[in-house]
Amino acid sequence: MATVVFVHAHPDDEAILTAGTMRALVEAGHSVVLVLATDGGAGLTSSAQQHDLGQRRLDEAANSAQALGIAERVWLGYADSGLDGTEQSETETFCNADAEQAAARLAEVLQACSADAVIGYDPRGGYGHPDHIRLHHVVHRAAGMAGTANVFEATLDRGRIRRLIFPLVPLGLLANISAINNVTQGFSESSDITHAVDVRSLLAYKRHSMQAHASQTVGGGLPRSLNVFLMLPDAVLALVLGTEFYVQTRGDFDLNAIEIGRAHV
Repeated sequence: MATVVFVHAHPDDEAILTAGTMRALVEAGHSVVLVLATDGGAGLTSSAQQHDLGQRRLDEAANSAQALGIAERVWLGYADSGLDGTEQSETETFCNADAEQAAARLAEVLQACSADAVIGYDPRGGYGHPDHIRLHHVVHRAAGMAGTANVFEATLDRGRIRRLIFPLVPLGLLANISAINNVTQGFSESSDITHAVDVRSLLAYKRHSMQAHASQTVGGGLPRSLNVFLMLPDAVLALVLGTEFYVQTRGDFDLNAIEIGRAHV
């Protein structure tokens, strides 16, 4: 059995990108560790939940992990840098932290749990959040420091996103054009994806993981993506989030070998 470490920038990122794969690994008997770089304290939410948001979001991550059957969680100790990377905090923000020091902190985690594989983000950080971009570099550097044999980048299939989103734009259903551009021009090309894990049979776990992050379903002037996902009926949610995508950059550990009705690229 393997130990697989999933590294995410903020609480709730794990729910959307990798929750199904994490649960599949748990059910297959592997050890799964969830590492969070930041506390997510700069995220949007309602005024009623704004107080001590970082701790609230870490608590939500604990509930998400429990829903997925994950026992081990680690926070690297950094604050959320915000959407433009300039957020100020009493705790050092991830983007302002020394990248080598951050990688060393993560390498300690990888070594302590004898990680067989570590999973971070693609070079674009998905949709371009500065904490996500920083995490891409930190994970790769940490894997080198720790000698972790297998490295993956959690991502989405850019071509699939475009096929899902573009037909909705003329209908006026998607108003935030800049956000649409960030998503449709981010993540990874279909040809770069090495693993597409079919998690449709585990969507109930993924939905529970998303529901744990209640603070991220409210706030802001537009509907929050997490809340939109949670409102989708199962059949539509399966179409949108029923496959989780990865680019393997090192090693031969096969995520597609997990026994969950796997899908191959």
